[in-house]
Amino acid sequence: MESKPIAPKVEPVVALEKKRPKPTAEQERLRIQCRRGLTTSCETLQTLLQESCDGGDFYSCTRLGRRYHAGQGGLKDAALAAKLWERACEGGYLEGCLELGVSYMRGDGVEEDKARAVSLYMKACEGGSMVACFNLGDAFESAKGIGRNYTRAAKYLTKACDAELWYGCNRLAFLHHRGNGVEVDRLRAFELWEKACDNGLVKACGNLGVAYSRGHGVLRDPIRASEVFDKACAEGHATSCYNLGLMFLRGEDLSADEERAKTLLQAACDNGHKNACTQLK
Repeated sequence: MESKPIAPKVEPVVALEKKRPKPTAEQERLRIQCRRGLTTSCETLQTLLQESCDGGDFYSCTRLGRRYHAGQGGLKDAALAAKLWERACEGGYLEGCLELGVSYMRGDGVEEDKARAVSLYMKACEGGSMVACFNLGDAFESAKGIGRNYTRAAKYLTKACDAELWYGCNRLAFLHHRGNGVEVDRLRAFELWEKACDNGLVKACGNLGVAYSRGHGVLRDPIRASEVFDKACAEGHATSCYNLGLMFLRGEDLSADEERAKTLLQAACDNGHKNACTQLK
């Protein structure tokens, strides 16, 4: 099973959606034109967002920071983005705190300071940002800027999962599977992976397939495992392509099919799975 402690910074902050101001009709028109390559619209949008930010609209500060960070409109400046997010955070806009925390965690536009990142995540999480809660859970689990504490990791990942951040459920499932910070409960882990998979998280489908293939939290069911792997592989999940390829190659739970196995292993290799590439040699 795989677990990558990379905190996603572009997911919506679920608990803040109702508080988030809507862009004006003019800003939205300019945004669309900018995406179509109209440089003057990009410049005008930057100016409007800057004016709104200067007027105390911290959502605009956050949006403007994202544009500078991504290089939208032709100006890429991670340091300026961090300053804008700091301004938004100091003004009480929690998405700014979240973005600034990610910058400090990665040393992106600011000097790396994982302890500062954790502090910002804590502020945003306590204010209702479930993505920040996920990032905080990740920090406690992976000892990023703070001592490893699986109990607290489980607490914050549970908050994220309860808010239907499915990648939070995926990570929480590992804690239940391994008994880190919670009692070993492989049925609960299976249920979390199943729920996240059903809601479109492909890597959770990969973990669900492993649970079926090994009988973790559920009766062993290689056929169901192959179906789940096939679904995840079709959506680009390299590990699922690899696992399904091995099933066809070995012919232990499925009828051996060397050509099908090679196709799947090649797909996994093409998507960066080193073991699949080795298997093909």
